[in-house]
Amino acid sequence: MGRLAEDMTRLCGEIVTLRGARESFVTDLRQSVASMRGCFRRTHFEMARASREKRLAELSGLRQSVAAMKSGFHWSHANMARETLRGRLSFVAGLKKASANLLHEYALDLEGAHRAWSGSSLAERQASAAAEQRAAEARRQAEEERKAREHAEQQMPAPEVQAEAEQPEAVALEVQAETEPLEVVDPEAQAESVQSMRHEHRSSGKKRR
Repeated sequence: MGRLAEDMTRLCGEIVTLRGARESFVTDLRQSVASMRGCFRRTHFEMARASREKRLAELSGLRQSVAAMKSGFHWSHANMARETLRGRLSFVAGLKKASANLLHEYALDLEGAHRAWSGSSLAERQASAAAEQRAAEARRQAEEERKAREHAEQQMPAPEVQAEAEQPEAVALEVQAETEPLEVVDPEAQAESVQSMRHEHRSSGKKRR
């Protein structure tokens, strides 16, 4: 075989070898790219799932925070409304009480001015006349009882006269208390008047005896 045939044979072998190498390189490259694309796809899917779970967790926390904030706002608003209502009611009650007191004072002032200008009213005069009539009736009854007791004393023994003589004093005091309920009596003056009345009754009893 000549030199040319050897060179052509060697060249064909190199061409075949390079072709096989290129085919294996392309096959390896395709496999590498496919595996890389699969890895990228899995990584992207895992990142997307993790990001979605993170966003959902953040959204759930945000919803809870907003719900708690709304609940706090609602409670604060209700509490503020109750306090405001209580304050308004107390203010209105105080205003009503103050207005009623002012109206009562004005009514008393007007009544006093009317009484000072035109005298006592018909109802007051009738009440005063009725009180005087009751007092006169009580005095008349007391006088009748006193006369009856004096008449009975004249017919009673001496020890009983002294005991019965002290009863008209109590009756007179009771009548005086009924006729004058608003009068303030000094206790010392009342005691002195009682002693003087007892002394007068005793002296009158001694004179009768």
